[in-house]
Amino acid sequence: MSKILYPPERLTRNGAVIISHNHVCFLHGLLDRPYGVARSSRDLHRSALPYIAYFRSSASLSCLAKASCTLNALWIRQEVVGNRVEWSLTERGRAILTGMVKVRIPGYGEYQGLQALRRGRST
Repeated sequence: MSKILYPPERLTRNGAVIISHNHVCFLHGLLDRPYGVARSSRDLHRSALPYIAYFRSSASLSCLAKASCTLNALWIRQEVVGNRVEWSLTERGRAILTGMVKVRIPGYGEYQGLQALRRGRST
């Protein structure tokens, strides 16, 4: 049995995972889907749209489409099903969202969860 090799996660000096704000939006979008699965790439992109507003005022599906190409396989699993790609949230992806893994978003700082983003948006 061969071992699957994934690209390593980018880490800060203190060990926090470096993840883009688009990737955080994808993870939250998948968490909203039944069983953490988006049935197509379009479904994945649409699931992330509500969360983009926490990071910037304008959102576009084309920007998310480009960002989905750089998702780490440790966070989100892809599977070809017929003529589409299904995307599912992994345990590592869930750990990022729940705070079990330290995360840093370039340009924003340490990720402290969705509640912190909501508080920041309302002020």
